[in-house]
Amino acid sequence: MKKITLLLLLLIQIFAFDGYSQVPTVNTGFTDLYYYNRLLGARYQALGKQGVTLGGDIFSTTFNPAGLSELQGMQVDIGYSKPVGPYDSASTTFVGFASKINNKITMGGYRSILQINNSVLTDYNNQKVLAASPSITNYCYTLAVRALPTFSFGLNLNFFSWKFLDLAPTNVAVFDFGFIKYYFLQSERRLTQKVTLAGSITNFTFSRIQTTSQKINVEEDIPTLARFGVNYQYGFYQNVWSSKLMTFNWIVTAEVQTMLNSDYHKAARIGTELQFFECLSLRAGYNYETLKDPMVMDTMKVNLSDISFGIGINIPLDKFKFMDRPITIKFDGVYLPQEYYFVGKSPYKNYYNFNFSIIYRFAE
Repeated sequence: MKKITLLLLLLIQIFAFDGYSQVPTVNTGFTDLYYYNRLLGARYQALGKQGVTLGGDIFSTTFNPAGLSELQGMQVDIGYSKPVGPYDSASTTFVGFASKINNKITMGGYRSILQINNSVLTDYNNQKVLAASPSITNYCYTLAVRALPTFSFGLNLNFFSWKFLDLAPTNVAVFDFGFIKYYFLQSERRLTQKVTLAGSITNFTFSRIQTTSQKINVEEDIPTLARFGVNYQYGFYQNVWSSKLMTFNWIVTAEVQTMLNSDYHKAARIGTELQFFECLSLRAGYNYETLKDPMVMDTMKVNLSDISFGIGINIPLDKFKFMDRPITIKFDGVYLPQEYYFVGKSPYKNYYNFNFSIIYRFAE
């Protein structure tokens, strides 16, 4: 059971005074746990917390719903990550499903639950104030459309249930939009070069959380994040194990992020992925974020920067000579230090995120 003194992250920031909203920043409190900590998708965490130009699985819709249009058939995804900030018992679970409906339309959805178990809040005298198990549950439904062979757009409809401390859950709908544009520099049987441009807006409706504490109405802004990115992809085939396997594929990707309803959490990110024989992926990324908060204390950092690494293992069964099943099994994982907003050495435990996917590819 975790003791958290001074009603820290969850209490002070959630119930910040109303004047805070008059300056160009968001009342970042409980929503920080969902939007700014390590997000869904081990692959995207390894690439520096970015994914606006990438796609092909349901995890990518967190960054850009248009990425789902790259799905080749039907896919089931599950994920698990732990911990979340100072909450050692906190974890996030994820279950998702998506399927291509036809050559133009792909649909999917997932449920994610961020659960903080058995948190005890105490005052200055170390006296128990309350015990609670806050949580954030999101049911996300995605529609992605391949409008042109080289252009896709997508829409997320998120149904959030935010459970603050011991208050009743607060429900809110949040909409996301994104697009992806592809430029094929070279597309031959044995060699592919491609540039991708993409952008997305999370919560473009500027939705807010509204709840009641001790008969007082409390509101918290939900971040409206704009992301724009570009990536370059180079890959080639050689007949080694199978003529169907891409021998080598390299992706380098860059992304910038800004918040439209705040001057907080602007970011620049870069990442790269090396894939060998469509089976082994090695990933690395760098994330830099500026923190401009009028209530920031001297003990808090002005910016964050970190390097990330990760690995992916794919088993495309139908691309091996000794197998003939249109199924791909994927595993992605990261093990990283958590981001720490205060000056000094972080007391947080390392973060791990593991994802498992099964893809059934439809006949072309």
